Amino acid sequence: LLKLFLEEFDFLRCVTAAIIYFAISIAAVSKYNDGASKAAGVFGFIATIVYAIDFYITFNDLVTFLKQGSSDSPEGRKSEGSDL
Repeated sequence: LLKLFLEEFDFLRCVTAAIIYFAISIAAVSKYNDGASKAAGVFGFIATIVYAIDFYITFNDLVTFLKQGSSDSPEGRKSEGSDL
């Protein structure tokens, strides 16, 4: 149960960070014309990509964990039902 909670928290952290970095990068590139803002925008887009990859990995781990938990439950229920 604790692992599921931590996976969901990590999942939300990745999604939130990717959205924030993407929005700030768009604002930095479009609003200001100096070189520092363009560099900040590029680094923000790179950070967005890194958080998106982390989101993808975390999502796959979460799905795998949930599939393992759901595959154990029906078998246990079937064996309990057959005993009755």
